[in-house]
Amino acid sequence: MYVKIHQEAYQDLWQHNEIIPEDKRVRVLLTGIKDQSLNAAKQTIMAIQDLRTNFVAAMAHIATTLQMNAAITPDNRNVSDVNTGRGGRGNNFNRGRRRGGHGRDNRGGRG
Repeated sequence: MYVKIHQEAYQDLWQHNEIIPEDKRVRVLLTGIKDQSLNAAKQTIMAIQDLRTNFVAAMAHIATTLQMNAAITPDNRNVSDVNTGRGGRGNNFNRGRRRGGHGRDNRGGRG
């Protein structure tokens, strides 16, 4: 999406005789990227002349990096607690029942 908008903006400039060199387009793109996880990709683009002077290739490299990051980044959600008893009472409720309990309804505790 961003690529299309970016390319359309440069196309509009080109139609009005404002020609922006590819390397400047790439620099503007890289300057606009603030995501720290893309720093290595940005450095790679600046180090490789074919990427540094080709906006479409630079965008493809960024897109590939984003896809790879998404694939290797673990899902940070986890289960913080597991209750194994009924009604959120944990195992104490079940243990009281197994012992036969005291009081009404054999639920343990005082009568």
